[in-house]
Amino acid sequence: MVLTVFMAQVSPAAASPKPGDRCQKAGRQRLTATGTLRCESEGGTLRWRMVASSSTTSTTKTLSCSKGGPCHIGDRGPGDGIVFFAEGGRYLEFFSGDLGPFSGTYPGLYVGEYDWEDAMRRASAATSAGLNSIYSDWRLPSRDELRYLYQVKNLGGPQSGTYWSSSGYYGGAAVSIDFDTGLEKYQAVSYKNKVRPVRGGYATTPTTTTTTTTTTVSLRCAQGLECRVGDIGPGGGTVFYVADSTFASPGSDCASSCRYLEAAPAPSGGDPKLPWGRWWAKTRFGIGSGMANTVAIIKDNGLWAGAAIFADDYVNGGKNDWHLPSGEELWELSDQTRRGNVSGLAADIYWSSTYTDNGFAAKFVDFRDGDSWHTGLHNYFRVRPVRAF
Repeated sequence: MVLTVFMAQVSPAAASPKPGDRCQKAGRQRLTATGTLRCESEGGTLRWRMVASSSTTSTTKTLSCSKGGPCHIGDRGPGDGIVFFAEGGRYLEFFSGDLGPFSGTYPGLYVGEYDWEDAMRRASAATSAGLNSIYSDWRLPSRDELRYLYQVKNLGGPQSGTYWSSSGYYGGAAVSIDFDTGLEKYQAVSYKNKVRPVRGGYATTPTTTTTTTTTTVSLRCAQGLECRVGDIGPGGGTVFYVADSTFASPGSDCASSCRYLEAAPAPSGGDPKLPWGRWWAKTRFGIGSGMANTVAIIKDNGLWAGAAIFADDYVNGGKNDWHLPSGEELWELSDQTRRGNVSGLAADIYWSSTYTDNGFAAKFVDFRDGDSWHTGLHNYFRVRPVRAF
């Protein structure tokens, strides 16, 4: 009996593809020694492109309110104040430090009555006076915040007298509340009223959890190649606008050769709510005007330009040319959000950087339905920085 053995011929292993090599089937992925490649179309040709895959394990601990954890009305806040508002993870605390004489820039910091301009300065001087913690964001409360403070007088805050809010009213007036009667007033900014600073923020996630998240995103756009809506941009944000040709964004790194807009990643505590300002600024509405608008708002409004300052100070992905979006830029972001191409934005109202002459007002967009209108500059709306590239 003859036993015949057939041996299968083994082909030598094929070399791993490299980024830029041609591939055959769109969407196919290959694991290589340097990372994961995916077959994608570029200009009608299928080529291998690198994608990033990352796993992150994080642990958060339950903290007290004073340490950044969940807050309740009456708690001692992170700024050593007393919490007078707590809802949806957000808290507000009022200044509870020594209100008596102080030998610095503002003697007797809060014991007297001051005109509105001086009240705004004194409220923001709480930290520089060395009286309360490390926080530098003490300020005069908005109209709504002052109303909340009046409703919890039992916490040991302001008891009597009229207090200024930061909410300006056109015609050289601002909003105040009489803590003896609860009456809201519109008074000339030259009037003298009392001051009580407040500050706020968002609590850390209140439960102790360990999670592992694996994400895979295309680096095509971040690597300087063609971008599409939904791609991760070079600043680490999400691309929400792709122009047919280049546009100018004065002040941005791309200058007059911009093609795209990306929105900053969603912050862990949600987008902050900030006022637009108190005075007008020369701004425009269209694509590419957001950066110049932001610079103009800060120049004309100074420390009161809360929304613009937040966007201008923002840094992510090594990029620092973020800005408050113009009216049209914000509408494009709202549209792509409602289409499901951009995530992480709240179903709420967001500020644009576009001023309108209708009675000290600026444009906003309601992300619930895409409606755009204008309202008073003192209102606290959400802010999401964007950048052109």
